[in-house]
Amino acid sequence: MGKRTGLVLEGGGLRAIYIAGVLDLFHDLRFEMRFDYVVGTSAGAANASSFLAGQKGRNKRVIIDLLTTKDFMSVRRLLRMRPYMDLDFLFKDIAYTIDPLDIKTMMKNRAEFEVAAMDVISGKAVYFEKTDKSFIKAMKASCALPMIFQDPIKYKGYELLDGSLADPIPVRRAVERGCGKAVVVLTQHKGYRKTSSFSDRLLWPKYHGHREFMDVLYKRHERYNATLEYIRRPPKGVRLFPIYPSKPLIVGRLEKDRDTLEAAWSLGYNDAKRFQQRLLTFLGSRPGPGP
Repeated sequence: MGKRTGLVLEGGGLRAIYIAGVLDLFHDLRFEMRFDYVVGTSAGAANASSFLAGQKGRNKRVIIDLLTTKDFMSVRRLLRMRPYMDLDFLFKDIAYTIDPLDIKTMMKNRAEFEVAAMDVISGKAVYFEKTDKSFIKAMKASCALPMIFQDPIKYKGYELLDGSLADPIPVRRAVERGCGKAVVVLTQHKGYRKTSSFSDRLLWPKYHGHREFMDVLYKRHERYNATLEYIRRPPKGVRLFPIYPSKPLIVGRLEKDRDTLEAAWSLGYNDAKRFQQRLLTFLGSRPGPGP
């Protein structure tokens, strides 16, 4: 198996505030330069970008202070026949102006960084590297939830939707990319199992012509649960360090309550802190380089 060290981040909409807490503890431990490969899906990818840029606290600010506002989520947008979420607000206004992502530092980070999205045409997961010219657009595509009337985002010949539909926890991708060990941060508690969702079937009228996409969608709970089993019993030669919420997150994918989000961030930070010594042993006890 590979010799690289990976970091895998699940999606989950605003539930990813838990991941923001975990990554802020990682900042305190100076882990920004400790990974050879990082992969994230949807909100996990957005979290990863700030982490690799060394911007402690940015994910928390963005999620709690900005993504809970009407500038990002609004029923009024639906009444105007627009998506419920304004992804341009996140990946243009916030990323470049309101609370800028330090793209230059992210690019200098030694880690290979990929985001996962789903191609509607093939029904398969596709991955984009940070070296892509329009990487921010790839992150936007990874967050494009179809359940809230987001049309596919066209990029590099693909028609892309939220990466969680195809590869919600891209741990196999990390292994394929040469990671013999990886930290995997999830947004569901240990013992959670996904069930089929009726909301997936609501997409039939729009996407029934894309059979591969619909087949993947209907079976995504099976794939998710199979990935959890993979994490529990990785293949020979692969070592995984999962970090789960220590209790179920009472956070909706489109959560707006700031106190609820603050509590989930604290849970992520404190859960990671409990694993601090084990993480140092897993990754190697030598502290990472400073800022």
